[in-house]
Amino acid sequence: LTAHPAVDATCTGPGNSAYWSCACGKFFSDAEGTVEIGENSWVIPATGHKLTAHLAVAATCTEPGNSAYWSCACGKFFSDAEGTVEIGENSWLIPATGHAYGQPTYHWEKEGEDWKCTAMRVCGNNASHEESETVTATGVEKVPATCIDVGEMRYTATFENLMFEQQTKDVEVPATGHQYENGICTFCGKVNPAEAVASINRNGNPMYFVSIEAAWAAAVDGDTITLLEDCTIADYMSLGDRSQTVDLNGNKLTGAAAATPAIQLDKANTALAIEDSVGGGELISQMSAIGITADNTSLTISGGKVSGGFTNATTIVTSGRTSNIVITGHSEIVGNSISGCISIQDPDVTLTLSGNAKLVSPTGCGICTSSGDGSPGEPAGGIKIFIKDSAVVDAAEYFVGASMSECFQIENETLANN
Repeated sequence: LTAHPAVDATCTGPGNSAYWSCACGKFFSDAEGTVEIGENSWVIPATGHKLTAHLAVAATCTEPGNSAYWSCACGKFFSDAEGTVEIGENSWLIPATGHAYGQPTYHWEKEGEDWKCTAMRVCGNNASHEESETVTATGVEKVPATCIDVGEMRYTATFENLMFEQQTKDVEVPATGHQYENGICTFCGKVNPAEAVASINRNGNPMYFVSIEAAWAAAVDGDTITLLEDCTIADYMSLGDRSQTVDLNGNKLTGAAAATPAIQLDKANTALAIEDSVGGGELISQMSAIGITADNTSLTISGGKVSGGFTNATTIVTSGRTSNIVITGHSEIVGNSISGCISIQDPDVTLTLSGNAKLVSPTGCGICTSSGDGSPGEPAGGIKIFIKDSAVVDAAEYFVGASMSECFQIENETLANN
């Protein structure tokens, strides 16, 4: 007998139970040959595939998916539930789709002293999938801020994620404001209006000064210097080759020099006007308050008090030819020494007192004329003196000078009678 060991049936192949065969053509189920069996009775049919279903899974941005497939314990795989179409292992895999990011958006936010920029992009396949990065921007001054003008900083945000583009943002920087020291801004040189003693309003643009000398130096032809506080002229001020107005504005302007007039008209064809817009203002000088040394000049005093002569000098003195002096309004000229209020030392000078103007000199003369060489008493030719309206001369001596009547045209009845 020839032994045939048992063989298990598989999914696709038959098996067999153990059996023995003889060369005589007979088959037995036992090794002793006592139980004869029919041919092929030992055959065990193929079992067929026992399939396990695997459902289809959609691929995501980051995870692969798969199509539906079936697997058998025998290690084979099929695309159908009947197991008729065999497929290769992993052929059912569907790769991850990857993200479908849209265009990045950028958002700026100030945090303390820093500017931060956040970049973000969102996946079109799944809105819960997003990428973002926040960076602190670096700032560079683009336009420096000044005391009165705003500046500008440019901030630049640079991202590590190469999908995010570099961003810039321009930010306005507030004006620094003036930093005053001794009334003057240490950055721009502007004067603190609260500490200014004088101002010039030129074409609607006010300028402020911490000294009358500074205002005087800055003035141009046609300017009006307005006093804002009492102030002192350390030496003297020359009008130069311009014409201008000084508004006492209710304040006191003091000339401290003992040897020179506080204000000098020393260039021809110039004009000085003294006014007092609010009343109570005064120009006061140890010596003469105003000295006229140039020809063809004009002096108009329409308000305030002009007082001088504490050092035995005339309050207003002129040695310039063809000068024109007008004292009008409620102005008052005070002479504090025997030299009196007004001294005319050269010819061709016209003096007009009008309105409610007043010349006051308790110990001296109201108006004094002298010869061309300065000696008193002789009239300087061509002098004209007009006294009008309610003008008043209140002096120890009204007029000093030989033949003064030749100079006068009096339209004031009180003075005419005296």
